[in-house]
Amino acid sequence: MSRYAAATLDVWDRRYGTATEWVSPVPHRPIATATTTPPQPNEVAIYVKGFARVPRWFEVAREALNVLSALPANWNSYAAKELDVAAVTGAVQLLVGVMNDNTPLPTFVPVPNGGVLLEWHTHTIDLEVSVLPSGRMHVFYERAGQDPIEFEGLPQEKIGQLKGLIQGI
Repeated sequence: MSRYAAATLDVWDRRYGTATEWVSPVPHRPIATATTTPPQPNEVAIYVKGFARVPRWFEVAREALNVLSALPANWNSYAAKELDVAAVTGAVQLLVGVMNDNTPLPTFVPVPNGGVLLEWHTHTIDLEVSVLPSGRMHVFYERAGQDPIEFEGLPQEKIGQLKGLIQGI
């Protein structure tokens, strides 16, 4: 499994002209930077700094989140909200905390409340992580023949628990 250096995450919010920042607790000195292009209309720029190398999943995840961020309000014709920057921030924090080069990427799905849903499905496992506009996440995990597991919390509080579930995929 790859170990990444400490990462700083800046997500540019095109609506408010501000950035959010999050620093991981890993005590390594940052030695590299991965960035997106400057924000375009209807795009959230994600800057992940401090990786020894750019993770394989980064560009695919960034593009998927930009596609969802481009959805206008009412994208589902039932008064859905635009993707909230806090949901994007939470999703990237979550991915930084649980992904390695061997972890399959989730499917990225917009949620009508402005959140984003990350889904991993196999023939025996369903893992769904809703990242809410509040920045909190709701996790639903079900393995065939076992009772489902459900929990909610901030990504930085529940990363260990979620990582254990993802390693089983």
